Amino acid sequence: MTKEKLDFLGETIMKLCRDPSIRVIQRMLSGEMKGRTAKAVREELGSLDSAVLESLLRIVPAMVDNVMHHFLWEIEVFDFAGNEKVRIQ
Repeated sequence: MTKEKLDFLGETIMKLCRDPSIRVIQRMLSGEMKGRTAKAVREELGSLDSAVLESLLRIVPAMVDNVMHHFLWEIEVFDFAGNEKVRIQ
């Protein structure tokens, strides 16, 4: 995969997957979302104080970023034709 295609893929995944996922979790934790899953998350975390919840709001994006980094790195170093790891120059 060329660097340009890899960059495009990374930007697209960030915009269409990473960013919306982070926003959903933030909305669940803040109480903006009212669905069954959001309610269950809030009930699970209901005993936590506001400082801990604020920490979670900061940690979640870092966790998602870490997963995305490793995912994109594996795509970058994987040779889809030969199934061998190679470095893109």
